[in-house]
Amino acid sequence: MHSSWLARSSAVLLASSISFASGCLGGGGSADADPSAGDGGGLDDGDANDDADEPEEGVKDPHTGAHISIEPLAACTRGMTLAEIEDAVSITFDFEQSAHEMVACGGLVFGIVSALVEGIIELAEDPSASTLPEGYTYDGEGTYYVDPATFNDLRMEVRFYLDRDYSFGSRGELVPGNLFLMSSFLQDAQTTIEIDDSGLFPVIDMRIHHEGPGPMVELLGLGPNPPSPIVVTDDVWTAAYETLGALEVEAVIFFRDHPGVSTIEYDVDSPRMLARSFLEGSAMSLNMVGADGWRADLGQDLDVDVWTVEYADGSVGALDGDIDFTVRGGPFDYVSKLRYHHSGWPVIGLECAGQ
Repeated sequence: MHSSWLARSSAVLLASSISFASGCLGGGGSADADPSAGDGGGLDDGDANDDADEPEEGVKDPHTGAHISIEPLAACTRGMTLAEIEDAVSITFDFEQSAHEMVACGGLVFGIVSALVEGIIELAEDPSASTLPEGYTYDGEGTYYVDPATFNDLRMEVRFYLDRDYSFGSRGELVPGNLFLMSSFLQDAQTTIEIDDSGLFPVIDMRIHHEGPGPMVELLGLGPNPPSPIVVTDDVWTAAYETLGALEVEAVIFFRDHPGVSTIEYDVDSPRMLARSFLEGSAMSLNMVGADGWRADLGQDLDVDVWTVEYADGSVGALDGDIDFTVRGGPFDYVSKLRYHHSGWPVIGLECAGQ
């Protein structure tokens, strides 16, 4: 076996683990991420601070520093001071911060898919280990969940489904066992590794000895009764990658947050998609099941009108798409338009409701 497989495994697992330091586990910490990596905010797609020398005509996004024009609010804010307008639109920035958690949660999904499809290499190296990423818990019935004890109320669930018929389940059914334990694939597995470095490049001989097939052995791509030992070659890795990568993954996010002066909540799910296609760059849709927001002291309520965002860019993470919502109550009714251009932070526009 060529050593590049082990190097590739280490790089992938390192990249996937980075996601777990973000706000989806840290209780809103991701809102402090550097917005300069994305588009920032504002009304145009240029420099988010282009108009920073005109504060009298706009409000400042507290997360990105972007200047947002309030000229489209002129008809519904006559007689109001800039400070009063800034206070009334604070719920928009609270929503922006809470929505940013979808970037972190998307990274967590990418991390667990990486650990499944690519992490089989690490599992082969140490069959006694669990490759379930930090922060996840397995419920014993096919669901892997993140439920951190933080000031926001978050639960994210990830499930994998069979793409074809197997002896242990039919196409479309939930994968019934823990995909991150070698015992699910092989009984009493032990691995021997020998390295021959006498040549120009080291040659790694890896063999997996086992006492028979486990309940989901077919997911290794080696049939129902693989030999013992399994001599690990590039073909063996490819078979496992193709079979595990063909599983379908779905994620559900339940989120409630108090990022500032408001309460924001939303439920989002991602339709099933091939695990392999997610790793290879396909975007993950984030469909809104429900979303709401309110600010009690001003009597404001938030209703989402448009939600077309998706998670993109793998382990790095970004959002693409639009979120529009109407804020009613308080000193005036208005519409907020969040435009994500392959960024964790949106370009924001504000206008009077009913325009």
